[in-house]
Amino acid sequence: MILDQFRLDGQTALVTGCRRGIGMALAEALAEAGADIIGVSASLKERGEEVATRVTKLSRKFTGFQCDLSDRQSLHDLTRKITGTPIDILVNNAGTIRRAPAAEYSDEDWDNVIEVNLSAQFILTRESVGRCWRVDVENHLHRVVAYVSRRDHGAGVCSEQGRTWTTDDGPIERMGRQRS
Repeated sequence: MILDQFRLDGQTALVTGCRRGIGMALAEALAEAGADIIGVSASLKERGEEVATRVTKLSRKFTGFQCDLSDRQSLHDLTRKITGTPIDILVNNAGTIRRAPAAEYSDEDWDNVIEVNLSAQFILTRESVGRCWRVDVENHLHRVVAYVSRRDHGAGVCSEQGRTWTTDDGPIERMGRQRS
C-alpha cells in the first residue's frame, strides 16, 4: 500500500503549538503515521490534555512541555530539557498575532509577535540541530517543518488601508529553504 511508504515508526516529532487547532491535528497525524510526539505549548497542562489522549490512543508516546515561546529563558529551558532526546521531525507550528492597525501596535506587541513567530522558530531549529537531531549514517538531518499560517492574507500588522505586513513569513520561509 502506498501509505506504508510514509510510515514514521521509530521516529520522534516535536510539535510546537500542539494544544489545539492545526498543531493538535499535526501531532495526531504524525502519531497515526507511527511517530512518538513531543508536544510544546504555552498553555499545555501536565495532565488531561486532549492532544495527549489522542496520541496515546494511537499507541504512541506523548511527552508534553509547557513553554512560553515569547520568553527566551523558557525556550532555552525547553531545549535543555530535550537535550539527548533524538528528534527526527521538528514542526514549528506555534504562532501568535495581534490584528490591529499599525498605529495601535505597541513595541511590546511587535516584539511578542517577532519573538514567537520568528526568533523562537529559529532558536528551536538551531538548538535542535545542534543538540537533539538523530543523524542517519550519511550524516543527513531529518525534517524541519516551518508552518506559516496565512489567515486572511497573512499574519502581521494591519495598515489603515487593510493591507497586512507579514512580519514573519518571509524569514521563516527562507530559513526552511536553507534547511532543506
